[in-house]
Amino acid sequence: MKLDILYEDENIIVVHKPAGVAVENAKATSMDIVAMVRNHFLPDSSYVGLVHRLDQPVEGIVVIGKTKAATAKLSKELQQHNFTKRYYALVTGEVPESGRLEDYIAKDAKTKMAVNATSDTGKKSVLEYKVVEMPDGQEVDATCLDILLETGRFHQIRFQLSKRGWPILGDVKYGGENDSRFKRGAIALCAYELSFTHPVTGETMTYRIKPDWLL
Repeated sequence: MKLDILYEDENIIVVHKPAGVAVENAKATSMDIVAMVRNHFLPDSSYVGLVHRLDQPVEGIVVIGKTKAATAKLSKELQQHNFTKRYYALVTGEVPESGRLEDYIAKDAKTKMAVNATSDTGKKSVLEYKVVEMPDGQEVDATCLDILLETGRFHQIRFQLSKRGWPILGDVKYGGENDSRFKRGAIALCAYELSFTHPVTGETMTYRIKPDWLL
């Protein structure tokens, strides 16, 4: 599999992660994004600094630091909620035109799923969404959401949408329907826009992709 590079300099590399590919720690028989980036650097021994993750079934944009200093600055920016992360999702159910969702979420160690929690047992999780038309005149028996993620919790979008009766297509783990348009190991969720401040130049960097299921 060829690494899809959106941008690269001596400090950072921005890549398009396909759905079904892990960011890190894939099975021995599979490649993950971190391993692909390391292979891209060969024979150079450049540092690979993971800043944030995407679930394996999710397509989207990932930025990786190439130095410890760059990675530390990006990680601090992420912790301060200064990354802008937008997603497209295809969901079923009756969805209001727009809204703001707030929940407390914890990770169940046994099921490896997000579950309801309280302010004492979980982390506050917030997103905003709006219903949008499918690009290119496509027609699907589902609702397309444009999501602004304010907090990046474990399985946050998948859990919050499913909790309200709006599961993502293909996401059977959270009650979604199987759909032949999505290959095995993929769901209709894509991190299509990522914006952050470059750790060295201070420039605002913004990248966008169109998910495979919108082509």
